[in-house]
Amino acid sequence: MLEVEPYLVELIIKLAEMRQPITTAQGLQLANSLINGTSIKGKIIEWKKRNCHAFKVGKGKLELGEGYWRSFMRRNGHLIRAKKAVKFDNKRAQWCNYLNMSKMYEEIYNNLTTNSLAVAHPEAVWRNENGDIVENESEAFGMKSKYELIHPEWLIFMDEVGSNTSQSKDGRVTF
Repeated sequence: MLEVEPYLVELIIKLAEMRQPITTAQGLQLANSLINGTSIKGKIIEWKKRNCHAFKVGKGKLELGEGYWRSFMRRNGHLIRAKKAVKFDNKRAQWCNYLNMSKMYEEIYNNLTTNSLAVAHPEAVWRNENGDIVENESEAFGMKSKYELIHPEWLIFMDEVGSNTSQSKDGRVTF
């Protein structure tokens, strides 16, 4: 399995990046599917016949089991980690579209101007990092905007950290 494990590690990392972590059972299913129908599967069966007592008495499984998974995690613990799973909102992908984001930013800018933190100019302009108006997009920092933040010291920014700022669904909250 050592020659297959780099592929297995890469698949697990990609799944985690897509917010699709796997359980031990799913990991074993993935590992077994990678070797089914290959010469590696035959080598594993031969090794089990020589080294596993359960196999010698006819009770052994032909597939990789939890013992393999524990060893796999020990060998690859520097690349992948087992953690408590966090469920992500399945509506996020549906909600995060251009129309909804535009509406959200329009509401934010309206509130900033209503509360005198920003002013709305008649036309959108390019600005550099210092907030000065520039003519070319190549000199600009960010996108064209008709809003100018005039009291940045009055504004507090908050951003979502991880998947849930309130941590109410992380499984570690006691009531």
